[in-house]
Amino acid sequence: MKNLKYILFFFLFDILVLTACSTKTASYTYNTNSIKHPEDLYITQTTYYSDRVEIDFNYKYSMDYFTFGTPGVSDSKFVTNKKTLIITTDSPLLITSLNVYNDYMQAEYRYLNSDKYACIYRYWADDLGWLEDEGDKDRFYTDEEKKQIKEIQDELAERRKFAEIEDEEVFQILKGKWVADNGEYFDIFEHEDHHGFLHYMPNVKGGFEEWPYITMYKVDEAAGKYGMNYSEGWGVNVDYDVILSEDHNSFIYETNTFYRADEDLWADVDIRYIHPIQILFENSDIWDFTEEEADDVSDEDDLNVTDTDDVPDENDPNEMSSDSDVKTVAEGIKYAVTDLDDNGCPEIIVSGHTGDEQIGYSYIYEVKEDGTIKPINSNSLKDRAFLEYPPNLYLTDSCERVSTPEGYKYVVYASADQGYDVFLKKNYLLSIQYDSAVIEKDNSADLPGYHDTVNFFWFDDITLENMAESIRVFTDIEEIE
Repeated sequence: MKNLKYILFFFLFDILVLTACSTKTASYTYNTNSIKHPEDLYITQTTYYSDRVEIDFNYKYSMDYFTFGTPGVSDSKFVTNKKTLIITTDSPLLITSLNVYNDYMQAEYRYLNSDKYACIYRYWADDLGWLEDEGDKDRFYTDEEKKQIKEIQDELAERRKFAEIEDEEVFQILKGKWVADNGEYFDIFEHEDHHGFLHYMPNVKGGFEEWPYITMYKVDEAAGKYGMNYSEGWGVNVDYDVILSEDHNSFIYETNTFYRADEDLWADVDIRYIHPIQILFENSDIWDFTEEEADDVSDEDDLNVTDTDDVPDENDPNEMSSDSDVKTVAEGIKYAVTDLDDNGCPEIIVSGHTGDEQIGYSYIYEVKEDGTIKPINSNSLKDRAFLEYPPNLYLTDSCERVSTPEGYKYVVYASADQGYDVFLKKNYLLSIQYDSAVIEKDNSADLPGYHDTVNFFWFDDITLENMAESIRVFTDIEEIE
């Protein structure tokens, strides 16, 4: 405490000595109403002495948070006393300008030795960097500076015009969806008034990097080398250089080759699904039930029965085990591509019915993140030991979807012919949980989550076109009014 008193004493003593040993030479008071300046930082008076300059600010916070500079005067030393900046120097009359700055604002003051100073200032925005200068630019700059600024602006405008032309040319070459064999992809698109791209890398947690403001340019056009640049706003630029093939159907980025997705086939399909759906199509033998295979196991006794009354226990390996290899679908086999759990990994639903009662039986297979195809435990969709009448998914063209804490749940129904034109119909909630298809009683009306409508596109001819259309239809969500 005693040390603090000494420090304050000597600080005040220095100021008194400075005041007593110097002569006041000039003073300027400003009408701040006629001066453009930062709203929370402006000068009210500048006083010149033989050995220093005192500048009075109107500022509601401490002046200690700022750094100061005096253009043209290198020996200035700065001390703040409340709202007053004291500048000691051998040449006080040469101080007619002052720079004040910190991490979020920069202000420059000129003509302090007049009745009306001029000021320009700028603010920092985390996502954009330093914003455009504000203030009285016309009074601040000299005629020679204005001329130089105009020449620089004209040159930048010409460069910008050339860059915009080049940007559009490269965009037209690279636009579209590009997918690598490992599931990595680029989606290069146009959104409103700017270009953008989305880059996805499966081995990066979070996966997505969406950058809506980018510049595209030619690196070496003869070698097919083009670039995409993104500025993060902190003075850090990120460059993506790619080498395009001669036919423009693939490019190399780093060590991966990306192939252009067929625009007609995949135009309205979420790019996340392109590669896994291609995997499903190329390995359709895993999930494609021919009617001959189905007839061989159409008898009800061949069913793999698991009595599951609720959500499977993820800690119980018996409940979490995958489907049996036994496949029981007798007639009317249909297929649909979905993403029931909305995890970006599409499923293929194989659905049909057996016998005269039109009882539904369904199987679900999912493409995992590592590119393998695994069966979802579908016992609840085909075992009559669990449900007397499993849901007729192949008859479901659209259904209500409910968002719940456990994930999305879908209102599906079972229908069975009882004879004499009598049909039984019953609703259920279907969801995918812990790699199992879970069936629950329909209590959707009581669930508080968001409700909307999804559609299904069923097909029996296994083609890439049908599979792409199926996922497109499923992801085209309709709001419930």
